[in-house]
Amino acid sequence: MVSTVDPAPRADSARYDRLTKALEWPSVRAVLLRLTGIGVIGIFTATIPSLFMIEDEEDEFNGLHKRLDGIEAKLDRLVVDGARSAAQEH
Repeated sequence: MVSTVDPAPRADSARYDRLTKALEWPSVRAVLLRLTGIGVIGIFTATIPSLFMIEDEEDEFNGLHKRLDGIEAKLDRLVVDGARSAAQEH
């Protein structure tokens, strides 16, 4: 069994140095692991709504495209009708 008590405390506190070095890297790894996990979950939760938004944007685009086609058809009819009435006047 390993004792954690230093039998002879010294002024340089070697035991404290060993303890902090032993705890330093696991703490850094734990922080990095937590940040990575938070990032992965954030990306995942942002991806799901974006998939629904793409479908909505496609539907909206198709509706706007149909509306624009209708406007172009009306303009074409106006141009043709305007040309006919101008030709009839002369």
